[in-house]
Amino acid sequence: MEAFADHGGQLPLKVHFRIVEASEGEHGNIKAASEQKRFFLIHAARPVEFIDGERRVDQCSASIDTDAPMADAPNGLSTLQINFEYRPDAEKTGQDNKWQETRLREAEAAIVKALQNQPAAADFLKGLTLPAPTDSKGKRTLLGKYLQKYAARNTMDYFIHKDLGGFLCRELDFYIKNEIMRLDDIENADAPQVEHYLAKIRVLRRIAQQLIAFLAQLEEFQKKLWLKKKFVTESHYCITLDRIPESFYAEIAANGRQREEWVKLFAIDEIAADPARPGYSNPLTLELLKANPFLLVDTALFDEGFKQRLLAKIPDLDAQCDGALIHSENFQALGLMQEKYRKQVKCIYIDPPYNTGGDGFAYKDSYQHSSWLSNIHNRLALAKSLQADDSSISVSIDDNEVVNLSLLLSSLYGDACKIADLIWQKRYSPDIRKAISDAHEYILVYATDPFEFKAKRNLLPLGNDQIKQFSNPDNDSRGSWKADNFTAPGFRPNQMYEIETPDGRKLTPPPGRCWMVTQENYEKLKEDKRIIFGKDGSGRPAVKRFLNEMEGMVPWTWWDHHSSGHSQEGLKEGSDLFSREGTFSTQKPTRLIQKLLHITTSKTASVFDFFAGSGTTAHAIINLNREDNGNRKYLLVEQGDHFDTVLNPRIQKVVYSKDWKDGKPVSRQGISHCFKYLRLESYEDVLNNLVFKEDAARDTALANNPELRRDYLLNYFLDVETQGSQSLLNIADFRDPTAYRMRIKKPGSGEQNLQTIDLVETFNWLIGLWVRHMAAPQTFSAEFARETDPDLPQDQNTRLRCTRLKPVALDAGESGGCGSRLIHPTSTMDDNGRVDKARAASTKHHDHDEPRYWFRLIEGYTLKVPGDNSSKIPTLIVWRKLTDNPEKDNAVLQKYLLDKLQISPREHTYGAIYINGSHTLPNPVIEGEQIKVRLIEEAFHTAMWSGE
Repeated sequence: MEAFADHGGQLPLKVHFRIVEASEGEHGNIKAASEQKRFFLIHAARPVEFIDGERRVDQCSASIDTDAPMADAPNGLSTLQINFEYRPDAEKTGQDNKWQETRLREAEAAIVKALQNQPAAADFLKGLTLPAPTDSKGKRTLLGKYLQKYAARNTMDYFIHKDLGGFLCRELDFYIKNEIMRLDDIENADAPQVEHYLAKIRVLRRIAQQLIAFLAQLEEFQKKLWLKKKFVTESHYCITLDRIPESFYAEIAANGRQREEWVKLFAIDEIAADPARPGYSNPLTLELLKANPFLLVDTALFDEGFKQRLLAKIPDLDAQCDGALIHSENFQALGLMQEKYRKQVKCIYIDPPYNTGGDGFAYKDSYQHSSWLSNIHNRLALAKSLQADDSSISVSIDDNEVVNLSLLLSSLYGDACKIADLIWQKRYSPDIRKAISDAHEYILVYATDPFEFKAKRNLLPLGNDQIKQFSNPDNDSRGSWKADNFTAPGFRPNQMYEIETPDGRKLTPPPGRCWMVTQENYEKLKEDKRIIFGKDGSGRPAVKRFLNEMEGMVPWTWWDHHSSGHSQEGLKEGSDLFSREGTFSTQKPTRLIQKLLHITTSKTASVFDFFAGSGTTAHAIINLNREDNGNRKYLLVEQGDHFDTVLNPRIQKVVYSKDWKDGKPVSRQGISHCFKYLRLESYEDVLNNLVFKEDAARDTALANNPELRRDYLLNYFLDVETQGSQSLLNIADFRDPTAYRMRIKKPGSGEQNLQTIDLVETFNWLIGLWVRHMAAPQTFSAEFARETDPDLPQDQNTRLRCTRLKPVALDAGESGGCGSRLIHPTSTMDDNGRVDKARAASTKHHDHDEPRYWFRLIEGYTLKVPGDNSSKIPTLIVWRKLTDNPEKDNAVLQKYLLDKLQISPREHTYGAIYINGSHTLPNPVIEGEQIKVRLIEEAFHTAMWSGE
C-alpha cells in the first residue's frame, strides 16, 4: 500500500498493489527452472479497480468481487487497487530481469490507459504520472518507480529471524539512547521541559513496543512452522526379487505399471529367450522373474494392501534396508532424523552449493557470504548431533567459500579435529575462457576423534605406479621389494647408536634425526636380511619393504584425475546411465567419492549425505559393497525434482547392473538390495494447510473489550486461530490413522493434491523407532457382553466385556491384509478359546456389534542412550480406528491385546507401548513417573514440536 497527496496537496490518495492470481512456486531452497520462473504480470481482465474504504478486502482470498461497478474516488476514502498475476510467462525471452522490466513497462501503460477511461480517476492519474526520474531513467514516473519497487521487494529471499523481538527491542533502546535522548538538553532544561521530554520518549517507546510485539508474533509463528518436525507424506520401498517370497510373484508379474517401469529402467524388453533362460513377454512370466532376481520391485506401483502384506513378510525390516532416501528440504529432514539417528552416523559426505550463483546447482546459491554461512551452519550443526563419537565429515567446496567453510568447520569441531584439506584435480585441460583456469576443488576432512580416525582409517590399495617401484634384484625368496629410509625425525636416546657398514665404516643418524628402531630391533632386522647398504655395501642403511607385506598406501592430500576421476568422467557416468538427455551437470565422478569412502569408512558404516544431488554417494557405497562384500548403509536427502527422475532411478540401475551404456545395462550382474524412500511435507505445505477458525463468542468478547482485542491481535491471534490446522497436528483426526489428509504439492509441478499422510511412518521417525516388524492391518467384528463387576460401585456395577473377535476380510480398496507373526487369525474365541455359554447366560444382555475394529501393530526398539545399541528399549505401537463408542473400543482393545495376543503391560516383553485413543489398560510405572503404556497423541505432539 502506498499513499501520496492529490494535486492540491490536501488529501491522501491510496494505491494498493495486489496479487489476485498466483501459481505455486518451488518449495524449499530450490532454484526455479527457467520455464517455471515467475513474473509479475498486470491482470488483463481487470488491471485496476476502486475499493471503498468501508469495504473489507479479504487478504486470504485469491480474488475479489468483480461484479461491483467501479466506484468514484471520493475524498481520500477510496483505494485504487492495481491487480497483478504472479506466474510463469510462456512468452518470456532473454534474461529474467530484462523481461520483468518489459512486463512492468507494459503494466504501467495498461494502468494509465485504464485510468484514462475513468473520469473519477483523474486525481490518481495525475499523481501516478508525476515525474520521478533517475540518472539512468530520465522519463521514469512515480508509478514506474513503485512498480519497480514492488517487483523487487516481493522477489527477495528472506531468512526467518531466530529472535526478532529481542533484536528489535535492543535496536529500539540503542536508537532512543543515541538518537532521541540528549543529555545536554536534559541538563539545561527545567523540570516541566524534562517531564515533557521524557513523556515523548515514553509514547515513542510504547508505540514502538506494540509494533515490535506484532512483528515478533509474525516471526515467531513462522519460526514455529519452520522448526516443527514435518509429516511423512508417503513412504515406499524398492526391493530386489530375491528378497521377496515367491508367493507374491504372480501379483508382481500381473502389474503393468511395474513391467513398464522395468522396461524403462532396465530394458527388460531386450531380454531374449534362449535355452538357458526365459525371455521377455507381456504379461511377464513367473519364470522371467525367477531368472532375474535383481529386478527391483517398487511398492509405489502397487496398492497399499500389497505393500503392507509384503512388509509384514520381511523380518527385521529396518536392518534389511541398505539405504534410505528422503525427498525434502534438508533442514527439515535433519530435524525429523534427530531421534532415530542421533550418534548413529559414522561418516558424512556432502557436496553443498558453492555459492557462485551460476554453476548449475539445483539450490539457490547466490547469497552474501554471511547468509551462505548461516545457511550451511544451521544444517551442519544439526548433522553433527547425528555423528557417532568415532565419525568423520568430508565437505566438497571450491575457492569461493573454502576459507569461510574451513573456519566454520573448525568452530564446530575444533582445529585439532581437522584431518586434511584434500585437493582434487577436477580438470585435465585448462578452461580457455578464464584468465587463469582453475583446475581443482577441495574436500575438507574433519573427525570427531582424530586419534581414533588415524587408527581406523583405511589405506589406499597400491596402484600401478606404486607397484612399479618394487623389484627383486637380489632374487630374495620373499619376492619384490623396495628400499625405504631407515631414519626417523626427532631425537630418541634409545634410537641413537652406531651402525657399522659392510665396508667397516661407522655411521650415526643425520642431524635432527634418529634411527627408525632401537638397536635390539635393528639387529633382528639385520639377522632377517632386511637391512641393505646400497648395491656395493657402502651406502647408508635402508630397510627392505616387501610388496606382499604392504597393506596399502597412506593417503595424501593431492588427488590427481588419474586416480580420482575428473568432472567430465562424472558427466559420462550420467550419460551412460541415462543417455545424454539424463546427465546431471554437477555430478562428481563415482571414483572420487568411492576413494574417499574407502578411506573413511568401515565395511559396516552408515554414510549420510544431505546434499545428495544425483546420488553419487549411494552409487559409491554400492560399488564398495560389491568389491569387498561390505554392508555399508547410505542415508541421502535431496529436495529437487530430480529425486524422482535421476536419484531414485540411478540407485535402482546400479543395483541391477554394474555396467551401463547409453541408458541400458551392458551386463545384468546385480546385487541383492533394499532401499526405502519417503517424502516430507514442505514448509510451504505447512502454510498451505493453515486454516483460520472463526469463533463468534471470541469475536464478541474481543469487540466488547478494545484493550483485550489489541493485546490479542498483537500477541496471540496467529497461534489461537490456526489451532487444529492439519499441518499443525489435528489430534482429533487420529481416530482413523489411515485418513489424515492434507493438501500437498505434487513433485515436479505446481499442482496440489489432497493426500493421505503416513502417520505410522511419521511417528516411527519422531520417537526414533528402529522397526523390526510391521504387521499388516487386521479388521475384526466383535461380540460383547455386559457383566456384573463386584469391584465397581453399586450404582455402576457392570462393565462391558468383549467376548469374541472374528477376523473380517477387508473390502476392495480398503488398505490392510492378514498374516503376521504378531497376529494369529485363528477361529473365534472367548476367554478360553471357545464360547462360554454359562458366562453369556449370566450377563444382563448380549449383542452383536456391527462396526469393524481395525488394528495395526508395529514392533521395534528405541535407544535409551543415543548411539548405544546395548540400551535398546523393546517398543510396541498399536494403531487402531476408533468408533463413536469408547467403551466398546476399549473392550475390544483389551480382548485383542491381553487375550488374543497375550500381551500384557505388566510383563517385561516391551519397555514401552504406544496406543492411539484413551484406554483402560493396566499401566505400570517403570521409571520415576514414566508410564509404560503411552498415548500416541501426546507423544506425537511432544516429539513434533520438540525443536521449537
